Amino acid sequence: MNSNFFRHPALWSAVAFVAGALVFQAGRANAQIPLLAPTPPAITSRQASYVTEGSPANLAPVTLKQLDQQFSDLVDRIGSSVVHIRTGEQQQGGMMTGAQGSGVIVRPDGWIVTNDHVVNGSKQVTVILANGKEYQGRVIESQDDNNDIAVVKIEAKNLPVAKFADSGKVRPGQYAIAVGAPFGLENTVTIGHISALSRENQAGSPMGEVRSYLGMIQTDAPINPGNSGGPLLNIDGEVIGINTSIATQNNAGIGFAIPSSQAAFVSDLLINNKTLKRGYLNIGLESLKPYELEEQHLAGGVRVAAVIPGGAAAKAGLKEKDIITKVGSYAVKNDQDLLNSMLRYAPGETVAVQVVRDGQTISKDVKIDAKLTQPVAQANPSQPPQGMDIPNFPDFNFEDWFGRNRDRAERQRAEEQPNRKVGEPARLGVQFTEVTSEARATYQLPAGTKGAVVVSVEAGSVASRLGLKSGDLITQLGDKAIEKGTDLVEAVKKFKVGDTTQITFTRYSGKNNVMQMSQTVAF
Repeated sequence: MNSNFFRHPALWSAVAFVAGALVFQAGRANAQIPLLAPTPPAITSRQASYVTEGSPANLAPVTLKQLDQQFSDLVDRIGSSVVHIRTGEQQQGGMMTGAQGSGVIVRPDGWIVTNDHVVNGSKQVTVILANGKEYQGRVIESQDDNNDIAVVKIEAKNLPVAKFADSGKVRPGQYAIAVGAPFGLENTVTIGHISALSRENQAGSPMGEVRSYLGMIQTDAPINPGNSGGPLLNIDGEVIGINTSIATQNNAGIGFAIPSSQAAFVSDLLINNKTLKRGYLNIGLESLKPYELEEQHLAGGVRVAAVIPGGAAAKAGLKEKDIITKVGSYAVKNDQDLLNSMLRYAPGETVAVQVVRDGQTISKDVKIDAKLTQPVAQANPSQPPQGMDIPNFPDFNFEDWFGRNRDRAERQRAEEQPNRKVGEPARLGVQFTEVTSEARATYQLPAGTKGAVVVSVEAGSVASRLGLKSGDLITQLGDKAIEKGTDLVEAVKKFKVGDTTQITFTRYSGKNNVMQMSQTVAF
């Protein structure tokens, strides 16, 4: 809001007048809103009848007290099905290191839905119910490029279950209620609105790549670290989304949730099959704008932006600019539908793909590909990667993709053959952040601490072999004191593969649980 608003009392007077008029017209004489306007004259029974009978049934007057009561009641109903999830390993001194997030119970026998990025890499997690009871939970990860949903199983019965709504009926402007454990503060409730639908958001995956999530619900209900995996609710207390990410490191009223219908689809596959098997057409995808659908007289579809040579689509005769409208028995209205269809058909299966080409509907039998792990030729990194069906294909940065996969391949080779070439630049293998107020709250760091906070550790890296974990505070590398992130970058530059030095880092878990370690680093 413009700060000039607060400097002009006249504007407040105008708001007070309008607010008073609205209260009067809505028949909310008992709302008791202070500081806005004098209490309006009592509404007569005739006026009240006119307001009620002259308004649609779903717009019948509701006092603020009634609305307040409704919010509290729905939180009471849903709160018992929301859980706090802690990951990590038990260390000496009773300290638990790792990440934390939220989840929601979806089956009474102990099945819980959460974000994949909350539990990824953990075979077991600690699940804390709303009543404080703790369980050990078994994790089933998605291990999928296009999903951030995982499930956790605890051994319990007759648990309270959340009801999932049809997220296709969600509309911008509706109330949104987030429940979870931001910064570890269990049973926290925040309220806002649905800001927009069908947003695309990017977030880092556990393998260090960037995942693109489609069809996200945008909300201004405050979402912070620790809310991930918890439910976003409608006014009826139904789950309409799984809170996943925010637009910036500091909450700015722009949060994103995976729609409930998508979360239910993926979690059912994980619960029933214990894994996800994704097939690939080997194409680039491009969304159709509403006017294009109208011109083509289509209810939905996805345009083929590129066909990767040698892939499933190319072998079947699909072409650029084809519009895919159906895969097997499943209608394709948008990018997410097409990606979901590849979870229904396993690699090696042949499926009929219906496309519209030059105004004519045709069908092609496609033998679905498995994901190809080899990246494209180094000489031509601007070409599409193999083994990936990519949404919004024209905007995809293949050079960045190639670089990430090249680095990942190097990490895998280093893990298989630890003796890398002596003299190469050293790599520690961590992603880190500065010691900000958000980092202190997330990782329980005391005030005044300095260093580089580890956010994630690359598989097979030097840091992984050292046992570094998310939340560790690196304070020394060699003879260099680490007080900020740039110090760590400069310190690593001094070393080559084959060098040996010392690293010092500290682990915190509350005020009384501190562990400082110094280890030998063999780059």
